[in-house]
This record gives sequence, C-alpha cells and structure tokens, in this order.
Amino acid sequence: MDLHNATVQQISARVKQFHDGKKPFYIYHGSTNSTRPSKKSTSNTIDTSSLNRAISIDRTRRVALFEPNVPMDMLVSAFLPTDSFHQCFLDRTISWIEIVIGNGEILHASPNENSDLLFGAACSFGTLGVTTLLELQLIELPASPVVELTYFPISGIDEAIRKIEELTPNPTYQYLDGIMFTKTKGCICAGSITSLVE
Repeated sequence: MDLHNATVQQISARVKQFHDGKKPFYIYHGSTNSTRPSKKSTSNTIDTSSLNRAISIDRTRRVALFEPNVPMDMLVSAFLPTDSFHQCFLDRTISWIEIVIGNGEILHASPNENSDLLFGAACSFGTLGVTTLLELQLIELPASPVVELTYFPISGIDEAIRKIEELTPNPTYQYLDGIMFTKTKGCICAGSITSLVE
C-alpha cells in the first residue's frame, strides 16, 4: 500500500495544482480506444496508468481491493471467477472508492459516506474526480460452479412479462434472461448456481 499511497499523493498534488491554476486537465489511464488526434501532453494530463495493481483479497469479508486500471482479465485471474452481471453492473458491487476530487482532496465514498459521490462517479468518465482505489464485494461460489438453466417457452410478450415477474422473487434462480424469436414465440431462461458434484 505504500506505493499506492505515494502515487495517490502525487495525483492529489497534481490535481490541486490544476485546480489552483484554474486549468482543465486530461486523465491518462494507460491506453485509449480513441483514434482522434490527442491534445494530451505532460503539461495538461494526470497519468494514472501506474494504478494497475490488484492489492488484496479478504476471504473472510469477501472483498477484493484493487486499483482502477486493473484489466478485467487480471482482476478475474487474481481473485476469482466472475459471474458477469449477476449483481447488476460492476459499479453496484463496489463497497467503497478512494477518489481525488477536483480540489485535490482525497476522499472515501461509500453508501454511508459521500454516497452521492460513490453513485455519481460510476460512468462519469472522471468528471467528478480521479478514482484511485476500489473495494469490490465478492460472492462465494460452490466447488466447480456451473449454472443450471431451466427454459420456459412463452407465447407472447405479455406472458414473458408475467413469467419474469413470477420468477424474479424466487431465490432458486440467480439469473433471468429472455428472448423473443417472433411475436408469438419466445423463451425465458432461469439460471441457478450449482456444483458439478451435486
């Protein structure tokens, strides 16, 4: 954590410098998908590319601590398999974040502390601050986990809605998905996490 804390202090000082000078800045994460010419330079950019470490896992509390530029494949290999959108989007599985806000102050944001910042930071593309650390909630899976699917044929969108409303509160199913092939033919898929040894 010493390296992490030192990096965050540097980022904080740089953000404060831009704030005090009333200068806008870019955030460089280490790569970009943009093909447009860039206006980024060392004089107008905060480089967060070194924030790419999976810090720790606490199996007792079922949480993982990681920096924001950890690629998803590294996060999965460092911690555990992923279950994709089981808990909704990734930001809904975050317990708290460490974030450097626009004046350079380092804050923690969680559902109980600076909650507006926690929920607002998701998908804000750095406009609310520079996220520097995240704690991710983990779920425990059985040995050799698999998803057992049950298929429910449906004959229209009204029936699909009724079936989804019926299955949603059922704790047997952790996943629900549906597809309409035509106006009168479709399928609702309900999935349960189970183990190969069962």
